[in-house]
Amino acid sequence: MSNYVGLGLTFDRQEDAEKAAARAKEIQAEVNSEEGTKVEFELFNHEDGHTLSIETLSKYVDEIDLGFDIANRIAASFPEMKMRFYMTWEGPTVMEAVSKNGRLYTLERVRDENGFFLADDGENSLLIEPADWGFYEIKGGEGIVPEGTTKIEDFGFWSSGALKSVVIPPSVTEIGRFAFARCPGLERVVIPDSVTTIGEGAFEGCTGLETISLPNTVNEIGMAAFEGCSKLASVVIPSSLDRIAPFAFSACTSLTTIEIPESVHVIERCAFSECSELIHAVIHSSIIKDSAFEDCSNLRSVEFGPSVSEIQFAAFIHTALREEDLPEHARVKPKDDDENEYMYKRPEGAEDDDLPF
Repeated sequence: MSNYVGLGLTFDRQEDAEKAAARAKEIQAEVNSEEGTKVEFELFNHEDGHTLSIETLSKYVDEIDLGFDIANRIAASFPEMKMRFYMTWEGPTVMEAVSKNGRLYTLERVRDENGFFLADDGENSLLIEPADWGFYEIKGGEGIVPEGTTKIEDFGFWSSGALKSVVIPPSVTEIGRFAFARCPGLERVVIPDSVTTIGEGAFEGCTGLETISLPNTVNEIGMAAFEGCSKLASVVIPSSLDRIAPFAFSACTSLTTIEIPESVHVIERCAFSECSELIHAVIHSSIIKDSAFEDCSNLRSVEFGPSVSEIQFAAFIHTALREEDLPEHARVKPKDDDENEYMYKRPEGAEDDDLPF
C-alpha cells in the first residue's frame, strides 16, 4: 500500500469537470473488472475550481502509477481540455502535471526569471507559460498577484525557483494549499491583515524564507504550512489562532525561541518537531499533543503557563528537558506504569527497538 493520500484532476470550468467525470465512470467500469484492482472517483465543485478525486487500490501495480495512468486516459479523451493533475501525501506535494494535446506533462522545475515551467511527458519536453495554466506570473523575481484577488490559488506559485518576493494585495483573505511551497528563493513575505486562512503546506520547503509576518486576523494555519523553512529564525504566533496544526513549523531548524499565546488551546502532533536549534519556549496552550516538540535536541528551557493541563506521551521526547522540568499535574501517563521512563525523552543508551512506540 502506498502512503499517498491525494490524487486528482482539477478543472477551471464545471462543464469540463463533468465531462471528465462521465469518462471516469467508463474507465471505472473497465478497471474495476480487473481482479485485485479498484478505482473510485468523486467530483468536488467549488467556486474557484472543480476537482475529480481519484482513489486507487491494486494488488499488482503501484497505486500512484495506476492513478497517473487513469488521469492520462482521461486527458487523452479530451485533447482540447485544460486540466491539472496533482498528487499529494501527508505533507508535501510530490508531483503536479498539466495537460496539453491529450497528454499529461509533469512539471519539473522553473526555467527562468519569468517563471516558465519545464514539463515532461516521458518522451517530450515543453515550456509552460504560467498564466496559461492558472499559475501566477513572475517578473524579475517578483510574484504578481492581481489586485482584487481574494484567494491565492492552490499551487499558485508552487516550485517557482525564480520567485524572490511577492506583494500580497489587501483583497486576499486566503492563501491556498501549497501556494508558495518549494520556492527556495523566497526570502520575505508580508501577509496583509485581510488574510484569515493559510492553507496546508502553503510555504512548505521555502528554504530561503527568513521572516514571516502573521497578522492577528489569521485564524487558521494548515498542516505543514511552514514545514522545512530552514532559515526561518523567528515567528510571532498570532493571538487569533486557537490551534497549531500538525507539522506546521516542523524542521524550522533556525528557529531559536517560540511563544505560544493563551488563545492557542492545542499544539498538535509534531507541530514543532525537528526544530533542532530551538532553545527556549513559552507555552500557554492547554493541550500539548504527542511528539509536538520531538527531536528539538537543544530545547532545554520551557516556561509553562497555568493553563497547561495535558502534556501527551512523548511530547518532548529527544529534547534536553528532564521529566521534572514538566508540570506534574499535566503529564499524561502511559497505560503501563513501567514505561513511565520513556515518556518525555529517550533514556541514555536506549535503542529505538526499546521504545514503546
